[in-house]
Amino acid sequence: MNINPRIWDVEAVADGHVELFTVHNEAGRLRNLPEAFDGARAGDIVLGYSTSPRKWVAVLCEITKAKHMSKAGPAIEFKKIRTLKRAVTREEMLADERLSEVGALKMPRGSLFPLKDAEFDVILELAENGIATVEPYALPDAYRELFMSPEKLGDILQQLRRKLNVVLQGPPGVGKTFAARRLAYLLLGGKDDSRIEMVQFHPSTSYEDFVVGLRPDGKGSFAFKPGTFHRFCRRAQGDPGRPYVFIIDEINRANLAKVFGELMMLIESDKRGEDYAVPLNYAQDQDEKFYLPSNLYVIGTMNTADRSLALVDYALRRRFAFITLEPDFGQRFQASLRDRNSPPVLVDKICTRIAALNDEICKDVRSLGRGYQIGHSFFCGQSEIVDPEAWYREVINFEVKPLLEEYWMDDSKRVESEIKKLLE
Repeated sequence: MNINPRIWDVEAVADGHVELFTVHNEAGRLRNLPEAFDGARAGDIVLGYSTSPRKWVAVLCEITKAKHMSKAGPAIEFKKIRTLKRAVTREEMLADERLSEVGALKMPRGSLFPLKDAEFDVILELAENGIATVEPYALPDAYRELFMSPEKLGDILQQLRRKLNVVLQGPPGVGKTFAARRLAYLLLGGKDDSRIEMVQFHPSTSYEDFVVGLRPDGKGSFAFKPGTFHRFCRRAQGDPGRPYVFIIDEINRANLAKVFGELMMLIESDKRGEDYAVPLNYAQDQDEKFYLPSNLYVIGTMNTADRSLALVDYALRRRFAFITLEPDFGQRFQASLRDRNSPPVLVDKICTRIAALNDEICKDVRSLGRGYQIGHSFFCGQSEIVDPEAWYREVINFEVKPLLEEYWMDDSKRVESEIKKLLE
C-alpha cells in the first residue's frame, strides 16, 4: 500500500493505530487499480510503502475491515502492526531479481497492489535480516591501529558528530584513507562494512556518477539511474536509528561544485532531513524530492602535496571540518617496525633520516612546505620484513626517490644528495 507521508505519516504513529484508506483520493478521483480494494479482506497483511521523498517499505499493517461505505466514501480500514527493523528502499527492491514482477515497482502510479506470498517474504527478509552481527570496534582498537593520540582521535570524532562532514588532509603517506575507515568503524561502533561506502574522486567524476543521471541500461538505450551517493543516502534514510558513513578518497581531485550540484546545500549539518528536501536535476516527477538524512556522515581525504589540483571550493570548505594528519615516527611506529622484524639500528635510521628529510622539505617554503612531507605509511603495510635492509633500500629507491624527483624536478643534484643521506 502506497502511503504519502505528507498526508499521513504511518511511521510516526503508534502500533495499533487505525486508519481509513478511501477508494477515491483527496481530489475525489478514483485511485488506480480500484479492483485491488475489492480483493482486500479483513486479516490480510499489508506492507506500507512511504512514497516520495522516502520511497521505502517501513511498516507492517493489517486490514481490519474490507471495502465498505464509510462517511468518507468507499474505503478499507487497516491498523498499523509495527515498524520494520529497517526500511527497505525502492532501489534495494529493484535490484533484487526475486522482486522483478512486483506490480508496485513496475507501475509509476497506484495505491494498493496485490503481492504474492513469496514476494512478501523476500521484502520482509530484507527488512528483518538486513542487520548483521558485527565485530565491536572502540577507541582502544583504533588507538592500536592508528598512530594518533587519544586526544586527536577524540577531536576528529567530535568534529564528525558536530559537523557531520570532515576532510582528513595531509602529505602523502600519513594514512588518511586507512584512518578514514577506522574512524567510520568508531562512529558505527563496529566493523560493519554494510554501512560504509567508499569512492575515489577523479577529474572525470560527474554528477551523473555521484547523484543521479542518464546511464546506459545495457539494452542499447539510456535510463535514469541513481548514483553511488544517492543509493547510499537512500539506505541511510531507511535506517534512521543507526549511523552510515560515506568516504570520498581524494575528494579534491574532482570538480566539486559540478559533482555535488544541489547537494552543496543539503550536505550542511543544519540542512539535513525531509524539511529541506529538494527536487534533483534529473527528477522524473516534479513532486519527487531528495534529502540527506542526519544519520549520514561524510569523510573525505585530501593529499596536500598534489600540485595538479585546484583549491577546494570555498563553499564546500565551509561545510566540512578540515583536520590535518602529520607524519608520526614516534614510539608506537617504532614498536610496529620492531614487531615486523626490523632491528633497532634500522628503526633509528628510518626515524632520524626521514625526520631530517622532512625538515628540509618544510624549510623549502617557496616550492614545498609542511604539506609535502614524507609520511610514516611508506614504511607500514608489510606484515613481516624478511630482509630489513633490502626492504628499506627498496622503499627509498622506488617510492621515496620518485616523489622527491617530482618535488624537486628542476634540481636533480638535490634529489641525489637527499637520497644519498637516506641510504648511507
